[in-house]
Amino acid sequence: MTNENLSDLSIAELVERYTALSVEQSTTHHEEDDALAVSKYNRLYDATHAISDVLRARGVEARSALIPLLQHSNPQVRLNAAHQLLAITHDEAYAALEKLSKEGPGIFRLRAGMALSHLADGSYRPT
Repeated sequence: MTNENLSDLSIAELVERYTALSVEQSTTHHEEDDALAVSKYNRLYDATHAISDVLRARGVEARSALIPLLQHSNPQVRLNAAHQLLAITHDEAYAALEKLSKEGPGIFRLRAGMALSHLADGSYRPT
């Protein structure tokens, strides 16, 4: 789906698609072929970011529609949402990353911990 098509979707539809893509992204670490897994993960990453770009263009209220995803049962959904929300609801997003870094399944614990480390050293600046 192109950004043009995404711009035709409602905020609720964008959040629904973002969630579904994030859930699918969470399954990529189960792929037997590492190259295929990385390719699929990156494709899904790009797709979630395209949705984030549309939400960002619509303003803070639109991006705020992702806040409930910080409590989603899927760790990839929570991780993706936290990254997108750090600039607008830092404390909630940061807390979600902290919780994932301590209690999340292995790979998600690592990814959340890396995000926190990059925030702390200033190499990651949320926008």
